[in-house]
Amino acid sequence: MKDISLKDLGGWLRKRLVSRARMRNPAGDWTALLFVALILTLLMCSLSVWMYLRVRSGDFSAPESALQPTLTVDRAKLSDVLSAWRARSSDFERALSQQPSLVDPRR
Repeated sequence: MKDISLKDLGGWLRKRLVSRARMRNPAGDWTALLFVALILTLLMCSLSVWMYLRVRSGDFSAPESALQPTLTVDRAKLSDVLSAWRARSSDFERALSQQPSLVDPRR
């Protein structure tokens, strides 16, 4: 059996680290990132198309109870809101019916 000295082990390790440092290439990193982004984009597009086709065919729909919401409205509050909107509408109509002044405000 061959005896391995610490000096030989250090040389082997140094040679491995130097060769790995040379293997690091920014272009390779960007290419890998591009492929990952491309794959994720294709997955998202295919999921969107699949979901669109399911919704369009009617397989994927909301339950009937979710389609019919039950709302309760207080009549007093509703009449207050309607009177406020009617007042706002009449103010708007009055503003539109008045002729604007043709005097230049800078003079």
